[in-house]
Amino acid sequence: MKKFLLSLAVIACGLSASAQYGTVEAPISVADALEFMNAGYEGEAVVKGIVSKVSEVNTSYGNATYFIKDSLEDEESLEVYRGYGLNGDKFTASSELLEGAIVVVSGKLQNYNGTFEFAQGNKLESYVAPEVTPDVPDAPQDVINVAEALELISQNYRGEATVKGIISEVSISLDYGNATYTIKDNLEDEEGLVVYRGYSLDGEKFTTEDEIEVGGTVVVLGTLTLYGSTPEVNTGSKILEYTAPNGENVKPEVPEAPEGVITVAEALQLLSDGYEGEATVEGIISSIQEISTSYGNATYFIKDSLEDEVSLEIYRGYYIDGEKFTSEDQIEVGGTVIVTGKLVNYNGTFEFTTGSRIVEYSAPSNSIDSIVNGNAPVEYYNLQGVRVNNPAQGALYIIRQGKKTTKAIIR
Repeated sequence: MKKFLLSLAVIACGLSASAQYGTVEAPISVADALEFMNAGYEGEAVVKGIVSKVSEVNTSYGNATYFIKDSLEDEESLEVYRGYGLNGDKFTASSELLEGAIVVVSGKLQNYNGTFEFAQGNKLESYVAPEVTPDVPDAPQDVINVAEALELISQNYRGEATVKGIISEVSISLDYGNATYTIKDNLEDEEGLVVYRGYSLDGEKFTTEDEIEVGGTVVVLGTLTLYGSTPEVNTGSKILEYTAPNGENVKPEVPEAPEGVITVAEALQLLSDGYEGEATVEGIISSIQEISTSYGNATYFIKDSLEDEVSLEIYRGYYIDGEKFTSEDQIEVGGTVIVTGKLVNYNGTFEFTTGSRIVEYSAPSNSIDSIVNGNAPVEYYNLQGVRVNNPAQGALYIIRQGKKTTKAIIR
């Protein structure tokens, strides 16, 4: 009867199953969201609440799973499953999402096997940190043991760590190429750390059932989290080093950070060899997925030659010197870029992760734009984007000629 009356109320308000509940300016409460879902609603919504529990901040995938309530004393909560940060950006540290914070979340509400949640892909519209920031430990810089990992998790740390331990039990799935196993400091210890659906050496898939075994020692890189009451290394971890019970050591050779500007082929080879870190790469823009003037970043692909089959993705990168993109024609297919940032292997996609920047850009030499640019008037702007008619010597300006933009000091 309650659901029937609520459905009538929804219809009376002019809202249908396809409508969005709430706006960024006027979000609905957690209680309202749960009530609508109890009445059978599944669809878009904008909800405001307090973060009551953080299950995971996965810096490998850049998303987080957490719960929100209207009040921390409430019994019921709404799960936010694998959501992204402000503007849809990836989470890069566990400190970016804290219990007690006030958030506004937008996305699709769904009933997943009886659990009311925001479906994967939701994002934060606003975030207000808690007045009293919990004392969460810093990310460990060195290899830690299992006891130290368990202690970090108990202190609400949810982030990346490198943990060494002895395998006490293991299950390898050749269908998915991953393994779930438990590691301890000593096989006699009662408590262990579960490594859930982790990958083999250097993030490769498991291809045989004897690649790791009980009694072997592993060094694992992954995200520490608490799944329910189980402390674990979340899915997507990788083994950095493995020593079999007989003492045989297997450790991949990871390349050192490259010096100078490298080619796309060299960048892809580094990533395939297990390197993830800073690099500066030169390439030709082969396709542009998006230039977002709202967020000021761009996603595009570069190759050494437009005829090459493989490319390197630049994910949500910024313009020259880290400036935001302000126009959709600041870069174009066929243009040459030198990009600096962090190379990562994101679920099998080789990319510059978000935050990279262009060091240098040259428009296509055979394009009409490049010919026109040479005859186009030169415009000067200060660093605040205000046009300057009479630039002063010795000052730094943004210089635009046609579609080509540079930054230089006037001599």
